[in-house]
Amino acid sequence: MRRGAGAHALGGLVLATAILAGWSRPAWPAPAAARFEGRPLAGRAVVVDPGHGGIDSGCVAGGFYEKDVVLPIGLQLARLLRAAGARAGLTRIQDMELGHMRTGPGSRYRRDLATRVAVSRRLGPDAYVSLHANSSRDAGMSGVMTFYAPNRPEGRVLALRLLEALRPVMPGNQNAALPGDLYVLRTNPFPAVLVELGFLTHPRDRAVLTSLEGQERLADALFSGVTSYLTGPDGGGIDDPPELREQPLPSRLLPRSGSPSGTLAQPSALRLLPAPPEAGPDPVPAVRTSVDPAFCPHHEDS
Repeated sequence: MRRGAGAHALGGLVLATAILAGWSRPAWPAPAAARFEGRPLAGRAVVVDPGHGGIDSGCVAGGFYEKDVVLPIGLQLARLLRAAGARAGLTRIQDMELGHMRTGPGSRYRRDLATRVAVSRRLGPDAYVSLHANSSRDAGMSGVMTFYAPNRPEGRVLALRLLEALRPVMPGNQNAALPGDLYVLRTNPFPAVLVELGFLTHPRDRAVLTSLEGQERLADALFSGVTSYLTGPDGGGIDDPPELREQPLPSRLLPRSGSPSGTLAQPSALRLLPAPPEAGPDPVPAVRTSVDPAFCPHHEDS
């Protein structure tokens, strides 16, 4: 890539991440002031990376696109981090893929991933959190999974903190923090984690992922996990959190129809449907160690 063109493109992307500082979602209440007293994350920087976007829908299940699920969660997480005093950069703030931001060899997926890592390198964060939704041919698989680069202890600690915070919101039979040889992790020089927030192919997980309340709870849990990592001591294992009863969700997002054309999808404009009935207990399949390449090959584009 030509130096001047690359700097201009990346500079424009980083500038775009900054314009969201005043964004708020009307359906969500303002954060409680007590949580941000003293701005506990002042001086810290976090990159929030909502995966996929535009022509890249990510996983698709039940008419829902992964790209639509993770964007509003990422926007709300950035809002919470900023309220606590952190500098929060977003890799995208609308329904767009990032492959066009870079030139050179490799697939569009690879260029998209490289742009995300370039934003991280530009901002120099204390933590990088890539947000995704999972899927599987086995509809019984459920729960949150966090991935960190092998032999990166700081990433492992961040992955454990996030898992601890998210598990009460998205309990399941696949809950785990695992090493993963993923591009955005292994090429990122900063503490980095990829979070699979739940399975779009599991009815209960999908209800949480696609409801306004569920997305708020996930963003809040991500904020708690990041805060715990940034303000707590480094290293050490994490005990299992106490079991928490799941809360019913009042609504969910209306599934899309048609193909992922890349038109702008504002979260607040999505229509609502009644909540689905609660699912029964899950069967317990073998724990997975990676995302399913048959459903989401670009997660692991290397």
